[in-house]
Amino acid sequence: MIERDLDILPKKRNESATDPYTTINTMADLELDANDVCDELKAITVEDYAETMLDDRNVAAPPFFVFYRNIQTRDVYIKVKRRNKFGWG
Repeated sequence: MIERDLDILPKKRNESATDPYTTINTMADLELDANDVCDELKAITVEDYAETMLDDRNVAAPPFFVFYRNIQTRDVYIKVKRRNKFGWG
């Protein structure tokens, strides 16, 4: 269930709401909802992989995985972290 299992961070704490590259603004520009984001995540392939990043706010947390995908002719940066419902991991 997307509402329960997928957290989409609309913008980082210090990002401006007018920044066109925030998640929420990118989703609005591409007319994507949470279901569309889930579909794009399921479509990611190894060719889309860019790098793995450590969480600099919590080194014990799982890493972020970074991907680049072309969505509707726009290059999109995707950063995901896998968690389970009981915490990290």
